[in-house]
Amino acid sequence: QLSTNLDNEMVIGEADVVNADIANMLKILAVDNELVTGKLTSKILIGGTLSKLRGSLEGEIPQGTFATHDIHDIKVAINLLNNSVYINQLEGKQGDKGEVNLHGSAQLDGALDLTLKATDLELGIFSKAAGLDIETVGTANVGAKVSGTFDDPFGEVLVTATGGIRGSTFDLLHGHFLLKDRRVNVEELTVTRELAGQTYGAKLEGFIPLKAVFARSKEALPDNEQLDLTLSLDGADLSLLPVMSKMIAFGVGELEGSVKITGTAAHPQFNGQIAMNDGSIKVKGMKSLIEHINISMLFKDESFSIENFSGNVGSGTFALTGGFNFPGLTVKDYNFDFAAVDLDINSDVYKGLFNANFNFTEGEYRRRALPKLSGQINIDKCRVSIPSLPDDDEPLPEIILDVALNLGDKVHLYSNMFGFKVDTYFTGNPRFEGTTRDPKTSGLITVKRGGTLTYLESVFNIREGEAHFNQIGTFFPTLHFSADTKIERTQIFLRVDGSPDNMKIKLTSN
Repeated sequence: QLSTNLDNEMVIGEADVVNADIANMLKILAVDNELVTGKLTSKILIGGTLSKLRGSLEGEIPQGTFATHDIHDIKVAINLLNNSVYINQLEGKQGDKGEVNLHGSAQLDGALDLTLKATDLELGIFSKAAGLDIETVGTANVGAKVSGTFDDPFGEVLVTATGGIRGSTFDLLHGHFLLKDRRVNVEELTVTRELAGQTYGAKLEGFIPLKAVFARSKEALPDNEQLDLTLSLDGADLSLLPVMSKMIAFGVGELEGSVKITGTAAHPQFNGQIAMNDGSIKVKGMKSLIEHINISMLFKDESFSIENFSGNVGSGTFALTGGFNFPGLTVKDYNFDFAAVDLDINSDVYKGLFNANFNFTEGEYRRRALPKLSGQINIDKCRVSIPSLPDDDEPLPEIILDVALNLGDKVHLYSNMFGFKVDTYFTGNPRFEGTTRDPKTSGLITVKRGGTLTYLESVFNIREGEAHFNQIGTFFPTLHFSADTKIERTQIFLRVDGSPDNMKIKLTSN
């Protein structure tokens, strides 16, 4: 209900909102929202004049989400008076233990006085709100105070966090930021981890002018209005690698160097070098260590190059070189070469020597520019176990393929696959072309006579077996197996034909 007197412009009214969907309300107001869900119940009172409104809003959100994370028991009490917004209450709970409290005032044409206190917030809120799909555990505490004016705000933010990213943990993340003179001073942003009594970490310092944040991509700014950040890795160690990947069990080796960041947020410039001497990495599920890792990486303006990334697995060696350009944060002109010579791998999936060489660069497929992976894998005198396929429906990244797999005469397949337990030797030269989403395969793998195939708890002797890579749009081959076994005086024959997702299995006896 709302009424106004057109002579003196007096306004009086009220609005009742009951279980209104927040996302739909924001759509009506043409506000993009992908962060907040829930239902709002509130009472809004409106008074004053058309030129100088006053009012109040009191409401609650019993249950909802922010950045896909639970929020509940949200209570709001806000007043509008004399062109000032007074936040008397904006508090609520997040997850099991998290709490948020914001209060203060903001004059629409003047002073700011806002205080935020948040405790035990789930770390995933921050990554999801930033649009990053990263697995996180742990919590963060945030304290912020904003004063000054809209035109010249002053603020201080303190952040502390403990937890982990991608299946591993860090001991402490600490951030201290100041907003003054229209720029954010990064007083300190560190992430640390303690290992064997020693603390390792990385540190970012410098300042971020607000003009550099909102500048157009090609806009030239004077030095004092550009980004001025320094990322220091002199205290970093490969023990931080598990934070980046859940496939890494641990890493050892000190990094050194720093990178200077200038320019604008839309068009940054990076200059510096990162190096490491004689590091080691343990990959989960792999008994062999990756040792004697030496790294030399260079940033120069808008380019990145790997001058050396080499190491050993057993007596074998590997080396990665290459780089790319990133004008305006757009990756282009990338080209990487990888070579592996006699890597002595011992894992559940593969045991033996491994040789390969790859090139990764930009290619063209059906008039589209896509990444292209080309090269060959050469294996022999090894044991292979094919892992089970992942259950998720996430599509593979689209990459052009030109990869050959060359199998020697002594490749031992010992694996549970396609409903069978296979123990045999095989050889062949399949080739994979097309793309990861539209593969074109060719070639043949031949199973050597004398292996076994276990089906329905019976062990069959393989008489012949072939895998023809001749299907369109899939990596699956067409299988043809024949095997037999004897149970007392009965001989059982097993015949398998078709692709793994559409196999025909035939049993006969004599």
